[in-house]
Amino acid sequence: MKPSTRPSCLALLVLAACAAPEQRAAPAGPWQPLTSVTFDAATGHSESVSLPASEGRVALRISSTPDTCFQVIGATDASGVELAQPFAGPECVDCAWRTAMVREAGVLVLTGPAEGLSSVQFGRVDCQSMAGIVGPGAVTVERLITSVPSEPTLALRLVSTTEVDVARLAEDLAAELAGVRIEIVATVTIAPRELRLDGRSDVAALAALIADLPPQDDGVIDVVIGPCLIRADPFSTQRLAGLTPRIPGGAGPADAVFISRQTCGSRDDSPDRPEVVARLVAHELGHYLGLFHPEEADGTVDAFVDTAIDNLMHRFPLLRDAQGLTDAQYARLIAHPFVRE
Repeated sequence: MKPSTRPSCLALLVLAACAAPEQRAAPAGPWQPLTSVTFDAATGHSESVSLPASEGRVALRISSTPDTCFQVIGATDASGVELAQPFAGPECVDCAWRTAMVREAGVLVLTGPAEGLSSVQFGRVDCQSMAGIVGPGAVTVERLITSVPSEPTLALRLVSTTEVDVARLAEDLAAELAGVRIEIVATVTIAPRELRLDGRSDVAALAALIADLPPQDDGVIDVVIGPCLIRADPFSTQRLAGLTPRIPGGAGPADAVFISRQTCGSRDDSPDRPEVVARLVAHELGHYLGLFHPEEADGTVDAFVDTAIDNLMHRFPLLRDAQGLTDAQYARLIAHPFVRE
């Protein structure tokens, strides 16, 4: 397991109103425009985008028009190996490069199987059914090349309905995330509310909450703590402990991690125990930075050779043994461009 050896770093603003005197966090950009390609109106597929060879830590930001959803339907590495294929559902679990449906915009981190990717192709999908559809449209592709940080740091903005010990949260998150330095660069207080999601693909309530917040620098992750997260479908209604709308995060609507209050459904709006909040936030940040559960409910496992079920990314992260990250998980986490010096 990756040891927690580095101290946390805390830079706090109150209600996002004052500038920190020495704020280490810097924007993740500049993103460099590569190209724009259109979807064929008859097939719903784009042309393949050729990616120039590069060295360093590479990420792509793919953007489309509002309410347009799409997925990676083809990807080839420099040896001509196919890494992706069209898929049905929220993500491709059978692809060599595991990707997910994108709503409007998303970040693709070119690490693991996608390191050295030479071309990528996109296809339109229905935002609700997630099935392939035909129709016009376009995507814009940008690229960001950075170096892997020697002292990885995450910049967070804390958005909360309840009282949170900010200094302790920063320290606990650093411990949970294998020593990654944590900077909470702003805090925002919001009113308690219920965020109701109608099915797996619905993020409207989450997106509306984020859209109402003050703007912030690119590369700062919003951590929303306290609203009640309710997901409903034709068969059931459930309260979610936490949610990351897309793996990895970094662009698009509802771009944040969300943690529900455990006392949802009662009049008690007191904060959860600090260790519970920290564990859930760290788990969702792992998703935001590109980590899946080591094993899903259907038996699907992640792509790492050192997969260990009992760690932070366990699908039940509050289990006693759900702690720590493997070396491969840690390497994938710090490959995300929002992790910087």
